[in-house]
Amino acid sequence: NKVLYSKMSFFDRTPVGRIINRYSEDFFKVDDDLPFNLHILSGCIFVVASYFLGMVIMIPWFIPAIFVGSIIVNHYQNRFRRANRDVQRLLLVNNSSFTNHIAEAIKGIRTIRAFKQEGTFLQEFEKTLNNVIGAGFVSQAMSFWVNYRVAIIGYLMLFTILVICCVTVVFDYILDYTKISLSITYILMGLWVFESIVTSISSLEKNFLSVERINQYFSNETEQIDEKASFKLPSIGNSDDIVAFQNVYFSYDTKRPSGGEGNVKYALKDITFNIKRGEKIAVCGRTGSG
Repeated sequence: NKVLYSKMSFFDRTPVGRIINRYSEDFFKVDDDLPFNLHILSGCIFVVASYFLGMVIMIPWFIPAIFVGSIIVNHYQNRFRRANRDVQRLLLVNNSSFTNHIAEAIKGIRTIRAFKQEGTFLQEFEKTLNNVIGAGFVSQAMSFWVNYRVAIIGYLMLFTILVICCVTVVFDYILDYTKISLSITYILMGLWVFESIVTSISSLEKNFLSVERINQYFSNETEQIDEKASFKLPSIGNSDDIVAFQNVYFSYDTKRPSGGEGNVKYALKDITFNIKRGEKIAVCGRTGSG
């Protein structure tokens, strides 16, 4: 209802592709991807916690290595998450522009062919497609960046734990070798799941951006459709002119742009004409000019 009853200014400044993208891709991520990522993340957290807890119970000397490794991973993850959110926003915006371009081309295909502008629209299509692919490539590269560092830190933790195990064996600090072998098994299995936690957290944050985008439309100003006009039409008399426009400027913007009068988006700009009895007219212009 917030979108259907939004004011005309909303549709005047919002491309159709952006609205379609909110109702398709963003809703799919909220309904399907977000619950799946939550399920995977919760399962990985429980598995890693059980592995590391079992290691610490059997050999408490592993605590410093696990603690230091977790701090380093958290540092890299925080750097990655800030940039990842911005890149995901850029990707969603580019997807909206791409969808809007396709929708406009399909709607106006006859006009495009009539004026022989297929090449212009093809160039614009390639430009918007390159923007989408570029943002997706950057997102994938950043994921590789953080996964590579998490893997290196995990293997350093594994090497440190192996050194601790060798020291305990050489100096006979622990006589139960089954605990050592079981701990090494736990760390090998836990590192693989630990990388999945980092990936799941980044995917979860990207999908929460769709929730943020959908929530923006809940603040749309709506038309008061129940209100009735309180004015009366003036008497026409015997004049043949029913409607007269003289230097009419009209805009759906309720707030003046910060850039001044020159940045106002007019649906009608300096229009002057008269409409007589029985005449049929057509208004051709940007969205909302009718």
